Amino acid sequence: MKLKEKYNIPLFLAAFALVVFFVILLLLFPTQMNNGISAAFNWCTSAAGTPVQLMNLSLIILSLYIAFSKYGNVKLGKGKPKYSTFSWLGMIFTSGLGAATMYWGIVEWTFLYNANPLVTSGGVVSDVARYEWAFAYHWHHWSPFVQLIYTACGVACGYLYYNRKKTTTLSLGETMSYDFKVKKPKVMSSIVDVVFIFSVISSAAITVGLGLPAIGQAAGYVFNFTPGQNFYYILILSIALVYFITSYIGLDKGMKNISNWCCYGVIALGAYVLIVGPTRFILDSYLSGVSMTLNNLPRMLLWLDPIGESCFPQWWTVWDWLYSASFGPFTGLFLARISEGRSLRSITVGVATGTPLGLFCYNGIMSNYGIWLDKNGIVDLTGMTANGQSYEAIVEVFKTLPMPKVVALVFCVVGALFLATTLDSSTFTAANIIEKNRPEGVDPSPVHRLCWSILCTVIPLVCLLINVDLNVFKSLGIVVALPILLVEVFLLWYVAKQLREDYGMMTEVEIKKLFADEPVAEAAKKN
Repeated sequence: MKLKEKYNIPLFLAAFALVVFFVILLLLFPTQMNNGISAAFNWCTSAAGTPVQLMNLSLIILSLYIAFSKYGNVKLGKGKPKYSTFSWLGMIFTSGLGAATMYWGIVEWTFLYNANPLVTSGGVVSDVARYEWAFAYHWHHWSPFVQLIYTACGVACGYLYYNRKKTTTLSLGETMSYDFKVKKPKVMSSIVDVVFIFSVISSAAITVGLGLPAIGQAAGYVFNFTPGQNFYYILILSIALVYFITSYIGLDKGMKNISNWCCYGVIALGAYVLIVGPTRFILDSYLSGVSMTLNNLPRMLLWLDPIGESCFPQWWTVWDWLYSASFGPFTGLFLARISEGRSLRSITVGVATGTPLGLFCYNGIMSNYGIWLDKNGIVDLTGMTANGQSYEAIVEVFKTLPMPKVVALVFCVVGALFLATTLDSSTFTAANIIEKNRPEGVDPSPVHRLCWSILCTVIPLVCLLINVDLNVFKSLGIVVALPILLVEVFLLWYVAKQLREDYGMMTEVEIKKLFADEPVAEAAKKN
């Protein structure tokens, strides 16, 4: 097969050129680029607050409708699931936010405590309420409702690819241009995919930007050194070596195993803190925080505080929706790739409940242990965060535990593996879009995935070399997430419409029988 028949070379060159062009602009005009991106970021989180909230509410309603209606029995593709439920959830859990989860799981509540969502007009709130609301909002930002963002793209693209057989690859652009009256569908598809690939690179950079300093601080504590630029070069190259290997050997032998190890490490770390820490307080505080979130859910989902003008919802809730949406497409497409054989209901329920359950093993335990430390005056975590020492605060938490350096070392290893799995899934998704005419269920070629792996490694290395703040990519990812969120809502609505056309005349029992044992192709013929 000729090269141009196997790969979408113009799309690859366009996406590559856009990334390189952006990095060059950062190098030549750092101040202007920072100011411009910051202005766009502020507009997305402030002026676009209502559209963002309504789009996310639409995603939640559409996802729940598809999952719990009779259409939830429809399966993606044919046969049985390829991966066990644990491995499947593990790959989802480690493919997106990754090492960022390790960071936010310990310190996010401190930012929320200092921001204080109850203070809207200079009011004073007790410390008890501030602690309670801090964890309630922390749980809300990682709740099942946020996880539904990832299922939207996966369900939509997966159904059109596996069941309708109208797209030749798991591509967001091709899915968007399918069945729509677009004069130049290839142009539209290419534009969407270039933006999407750029979003993938930005999302990977967000994880690197949040994960590297946290790993560096913990490693510096374990081995008694101050992490500098050279250390981060070595760390990035070491992580790159891991995901070069896993990317080359494939999904089944590579990422699946590392994802399992990450999950074991997170569970072990959380279980250790739960056992040696204030067990009763951690469990009680977690349950209380969840109940507070559920009791105030409508307000927390839609509140924008226009009267008090505290800007808390804009800077945290709206930002969090967009932050998650920036990971939505590549996590969703990756979800579609590994979910063949699963029903739409099991995908939605699995992601919406399994991922938060996994987060409890780390976020819920570590956050409430931190609250206990701060409340009892053992470590001033809220003060450290207020002074810009959030990464140092993570190490201070470890110092309060038995065998602190062992805990910090486990944190470093798990965080590095998280980074590897995130970058691995990013390269897998990007390669999946570029490579065409590939048989269903076959992974992109190892050499192609390796090329994307090298690109994802070079970008943070160059940014470190020219002293570009990786947080610029975090702000940029939020800006790109706004149109992507609109695309996801539209896609999910369209798939709901297609499901009604395909199975609207059938009862739930008939749909269950249709997908019980038969391949999808045979079921479609009978339908």
